[in-house]
Amino acid sequence: MKKSIVALAVSALCASSVNAANIYDKDGTTLDVQGRVQAVYYSGNQKAATDHKSSIADQFRFGLVGRTQLTDKIAAFGAYEIQSDHEGDSTETQDQKTRDAYVGVDFGKFGAVQAGRMPSNIYYVTELTDIFDDWGCAGVAGNDDTRNSGKVQYKWSGYGVDFGLGAQTAINNYTIGDFETNVKGGFSVTAGYTSPVVLFGPVQIRAGYEYLKGQDNGDNTSEFSNIKTASAGLAWGGDTGFYTAIDYTYRKFNLRSGRTAAYNDAKIGDVKFYGLEFVLAYNFESGITVAAGYEATKVKFDGYSFKSKKVPVYVNYQVNEQFNVWIEAQFDAGSDEFKIPGVVSDNIFDRHQNQYSVGMRYTF
Repeated sequence: MKKSIVALAVSALCASSVNAANIYDKDGTTLDVQGRVQAVYYSGNQKAATDHKSSIADQFRFGLVGRTQLTDKIAAFGAYEIQSDHEGDSTETQDQKTRDAYVGVDFGKFGAVQAGRMPSNIYYVTELTDIFDDWGCAGVAGNDDTRNSGKVQYKWSGYGVDFGLGAQTAINNYTIGDFETNVKGGFSVTAGYTSPVVLFGPVQIRAGYEYLKGQDNGDNTSEFSNIKTASAGLAWGGDTGFYTAIDYTYRKFNLRSGRTAAYNDAKIGDVKFYGLEFVLAYNFESGITVAAGYEATKVKFDGYSFKSKKVPVYVNYQVNEQFNVWIEAQFDAGSDEFKIPGVVSDNIFDRHQNQYSVGMRYTF
């Protein structure tokens, strides 16, 4: 896996897909199956393409979601989802991973708690601008790809208010962006409010904070400590018609030794990330969605400062609940070149070329 400081910087309660199929329902116990398969054509400048040549990448997901009533007001649930990717490599078992694996208890109006592997709690905030397929989340931290084990989360919703608490237990190879590091523990808190419909739709206000304490990996690789992430977002609109959202993210962490081959034993110290993401979309009743955005990031460390500016454009056609097709592009809007003597990098600052993808997906 290629590492970069920028990749680290930019790096749910039980709910099944709207397309999930119920395969068992008896005596208060249900079991749903869900999944998807997709094929996406990437231009040669996209990292999924092999050796910078255009390529088709395929992906498969499969999951199970179960729920059973323990009493009239309390239910237990569990979920598991696996994903397999082939990006420029036809190896049969290439890049197979577990996305979600958790179990929990739903206390009804008193909220729900779950434990296991799941997205970071702060994704509740950053998901407001996560509407693209391939080139979203370049201006936020804690995105949907950052799923890790060892988590406990509690969430409560009522009267338009959402509240969440999370705890991270000690775990090795915790993934943050393109990095993996050992974590001693941590916590997170999120809160938000959704208003009644205002013209185009409801207004959503969300904020969150996450703290992770790192530990020595024990193999002379990267050591991260005091990873602090804060995010705030605002959205306006609904599932159809006009939708717009903005998110601001701040992340700070200490790279204690940075002992990786890429950085030649460099001692980096504090790394600060600032991110701004804006999206504007319109969802037509025909199933067509047109969207564009602006994703800006700034990273500061060891006397260096780099900026990335990207403009994603997206058109999706949801033919029906099972099948959709899309075309997406990302344009560079004046990003800095990532140049540090003796440092090997492969990150968003080096990708000045415009990129595009064309995909189709079947969901069940």
